[in-house]
Amino acid sequence: MEEANKNARWITVAPGTAKDMSAVAYFFAMKLQAHLNVPVGIIDCYWGGTSVTCWMDEEALLRTAEGARYVREYQERWAGKSMAQYLEEEGAFFSGLDEWAKKADALKAAHPEYTTKEINAEIGPCPPWNPPVGEGSPFRPDGLVHTMLEQVIPATLTGVLFYQGEEDTWRTGKYDILLSSFILRLREKFMDGELPFLNVQLPMWIDGAAVEDSKLWPPLRLAQWKVYRNLRNTGLAVLLDQGEFDNIHPTNKRVVGERLYETALDTVYHEPARLSPYARGISRKEGTLVVALSAPVAVREAGDLLLEIAGEDGVFLPARAEVRGDTLILSHPQIAQPAAARYAWTDFAAVHLFGENGLPLAPFSL
Repeated sequence: MEEANKNARWITVAPGTAKDMSAVAYFFAMKLQAHLNVPVGIIDCYWGGTSVTCWMDEEALLRTAEGARYVREYQERWAGKSMAQYLEEEGAFFSGLDEWAKKADALKAAHPEYTTKEINAEIGPCPPWNPPVGEGSPFRPDGLVHTMLEQVIPATLTGVLFYQGEEDTWRTGKYDILLSSFILRLREKFMDGELPFLNVQLPMWIDGAAVEDSKLWPPLRLAQWKVYRNLRNTGLAVLLDQGEFDNIHPTNKRVVGERLYETALDTVYHEPARLSPYARGISRKEGTLVVALSAPVAVREAGDLLLEIAGEDGVFLPARAEVRGDTLILSHPQIAQPAAARYAWTDFAAVHLFGENGLPLAPFSL
């Protein structure tokens, strides 16, 4: 780590130098530089497959019961394991992943048209993501915050781009608490209480081997939305129309980067920007629920609109929907007194509601 810090330097992006940087950040910076006409610096600081707690120090984690739970449970899982045992397990785990990745890369090079499903059919599915636990793991709480994030702290930042959440979908129902705690602690560490934080809402995804929709991703998407609406100087790039079947790392990075750019225009530079329409509120009227939106939407192509309503019993059923510009009117013949509505409560599906600016309606639960 000391050697890496010693050799750290700014590198101009050019053919041959961009391959190691974040593709999302590249497309973001290209748009921003063209708009501002000034150099844009990107500091890469990321590690795939991590929980938000990996980027939080012990002080931040212990501020909340949920953060403390992560710490306690992880320590219980690796209690008594030596570093040597951990390193042996780590080597075996990643060698299996690397072997599969080499086969997949070779197959994609020979058949660029192959989908993930076709690749899996030929070489078998990717080994399950289950990295070993241990004191030296980059996936432990209170880990990467020290070995990576704190190495950046001397820098003065204009803002932070954050694309994370997949690993926490199955681990917590209180992601908003963890994410808020992380953002506040990040601002403390960088000594900037107004540091802009631009987040990416999880896109669509489902494991190809899944028997049914887990419904674990919708709550985390809404937790991300809650933090965006409640914590100052935060932005959220909505990706509900993005994502790939059985590929947790969607290949279309341009869309993500460009939507983060629009988010930056709004949050950081306070300029007009293209943002997703969203639900502003809900009211009941003559056996229907009326959802007020921030901007008009329209149906793009036929298909399930993914709109549902429920009565006082909390059982959601597909809604009959009337789309009237910036208003949705929802009903169901079996629900005389509807009490709640939600949209896109699914891990993976096609969406058909888009704003006039071409961006998808943000998911909601009201």
